[in-house]
Amino acid sequence: MELTNIVIETRVVTYGSTVAEAFNECVRCNVLGIPFVDGEGRITGRFSIGHAIKLAYIPEMLIMNADLLGDQLANLTVPDTQAAAVLRQPVDNFILGQVVTIHSSSPCVKAAALMQKYRTTYLFAVDDDGYKGVVNVRGIAKRMLDAGEF
Repeated sequence: MELTNIVIETRVVTYGSTVAEAFNECVRCNVLGIPFVDGEGRITGRFSIGHAIKLAYIPEMLIMNADLLGDQLANLTVPDTQAAAVLRQPVDNFILGQVVTIHSSSPCVKAAALMQKYRTTYLFAVDDDGYKGVVNVRGIAKRMLDAGEF
């Protein structure tokens, strides 16, 4: 089973792109992250929705004590004005350096192994002619289901 039919085409983000633009693209394509490219078009990092939310909204102390939090946290909500301010920020401060790529014709098992090795749920498909899109664990599961005709 190859990745060919499960690559999700997305746009990329660059210096100066906003968090809102990155969120919109991730939501539009139903992916958790997209590439960050430099002025020459090289992938130099990745924008992750989860990482951005962690940095923007969740104090480290809450993360460490997440199991102790109750379900009624009215005093800990994020005001709409703060959310709007975060969405206007450039993505530059939210970029992760680790980028894992794979050729779009690689087997699904290689993608799954790389995802496990790097503890991620998505990779970027990059061929000789450049970025093709995102490969995620849901796509691999769908490919497995299609192959088994379930």
